[in-house]
Amino acid sequence: NIKIRFLEWKYKDYYKKIVNCDLALIPVNLNDKFLSGKPQNKLLLFWRLGIPTITSGTVEYKKIMKNVKLDDYAVTDDEWIKKLNNLITHKNYRVRNATEGLNYVNKKINNHVLNNKWNLIMSKFIKN
Repeated sequence: NIKIRFLEWKYKDYYKKIVNCDLALIPVNLNDKFLSGKPQNKLLLFWRLGIPTITSGTVEYKKIMKNVKLDDYAVTDDEWIKKLNNLITHKNYRVRNATEGLNYVNKKINNHVLNNKWNLIMSKFIKN
């Protein structure tokens, strides 16, 4: 009884899609050293919007999840399925993921780049 839609982002409309999502996934090819070494920006932006998020188990995503006392990262297909089922079927856990993430961003992240991204998203959303 769950409606699932996968949304592909395009620069011109990503902000509209983000704010209409119930949860976010950040899959990363862990075999690609360049991709798996990217920073935490996407996760922080989702959390700042209050969106519960599951990520691949990159070093950076695992580190920040552990700081927030969450383990919503996956390496194997079975882990992805388990994490998705957990967020989809347990509303309290979805709320915890989003709340803990948002609290972390608000308390610990003083990042000029993240603030600029946030302002860009909100300015485009408010205009439209």
